[in-house]
Amino acid sequence: MMMKTGKVLVLTVGTGDIDRLKETLLTPLAKSIGDGEWDCAVLLPSMITAEYAEALKAQIRGLPVQTKPLPQPGLEDDADACFGHFDKELAKLLDEGYGPSAITVDFTRGTKAMSAALVLAAAGRGIPHLRYVTGVRDRRGMVKPGLETISGLLATRAIARRQLSLAGNLYEKGDYAAVLEVLNGALDEWPAEYREDVQTRRHCARFRGAWDRLNYCEAAKLLEEIQLPESLSEAVEWVKKLSRKPKRSNHEAMSRWLTLVAWDVLNNGRQRLREHHYEDALIRGYRVLELIGQLSLFAYGLDSACLDETDEGVQRLKKKLRKGGSRELGIDGKGRLNAGREQVARLLKLKGDPVGKKLLALAEGSKVVRGRNISILNHGFEAQAPSEDALVTFFNDLESLLGTYEPRLS
Repeated sequence: MMMKTGKVLVLTVGTGDIDRLKETLLTPLAKSIGDGEWDCAVLLPSMITAEYAEALKAQIRGLPVQTKPLPQPGLEDDADACFGHFDKELAKLLDEGYGPSAITVDFTRGTKAMSAALVLAAAGRGIPHLRYVTGVRDRRGMVKPGLETISGLLATRAIARRQLSLAGNLYEKGDYAAVLEVLNGALDEWPAEYREDVQTRRHCARFRGAWDRLNYCEAAKLLEEIQLPESLSEAVEWVKKLSRKPKRSNHEAMSRWLTLVAWDVLNNGRQRLREHHYEDALIRGYRVLELIGQLSLFAYGLDSACLDETDEGVQRLKKKLRKGGSRELGIDGKGRLNAGREQVARLLKLKGDPVGKKLLALAEGSKVVRGRNISILNHGFEAQAPSEDALVTFFNDLESLLGTYEPRLS
């Protein structure tokens, strides 16, 4: 949808003084319409004042004027009904391509219910520009005809507070992309006192978003560009550690680093569980199971993607696989020997590492693991994630197994 460049004025239409309709209603409204460059004006009368709105429309020259009366008599004193009608009309303008800042609402002439409803509807749609007609008043409290002045009011503070509150809720739920969307363009239009808060929230959302995507290098690089609050200092240190991937040939360092990664993927999977993204949680849980085997094997100086064929345990595993008719160890394009998740667990078991037996038992006793390969996100055509309770149990078992390794990622 293309954004329109013009501006729109939206006005409530009340009764004014019936005996002095022109001076107390038509002239002030016409003055408000005349104050500014508009693409069009939209009049919001009640059923009673619809004829006054039509009279005003006939009086305006050179500007398209629309009248959108309340749909039933008596609704002018029903704030909820007014809100629903006005909100719908403002939504139409936004759908036509007018940005919130291109719309100004004048809530002067109308019942109290109409005025309040229009202000609330505008704020709810993020429309910051409000206006009202005031001036010198007579003994009755009415503005004297001919002495009207137009005053502007910005709703940006109310809008900013609402958007910041929404951004905070989204951040707590882990929807970091939505935080950035909610705060998009905020610094350009919001009051200066909110700018630091907006900038901080944006920085936090960018950092946590990259981390949540498991892109540790991107998250660490952001730290060179942005300043984060002290409350994220622990997270910052962990991400820095996660971003420092050692050389794969340094098996001891790889084992320590993969321990951090396993904890991180476990926590990431729990987040997907909380969001009810069960297939995503399934994939992450399976990866943690695989990582535990890999990091354990690295501790023995072995890389599951490039096994040392002279290792006694590897030789014994090859013989057992061949003898038992099981799938043998793989060979990549460079002739390097590699082992899958189950084969890694069996190799650890042959080396006398108790984690090997635990990994095999956890995989064999879990429907979660069996469903992973035929998940729609892997090789299958349908969702395979089990119930939430089964996934929670699986993640708890993984955490218990991973809990024997340090350091732990909090």
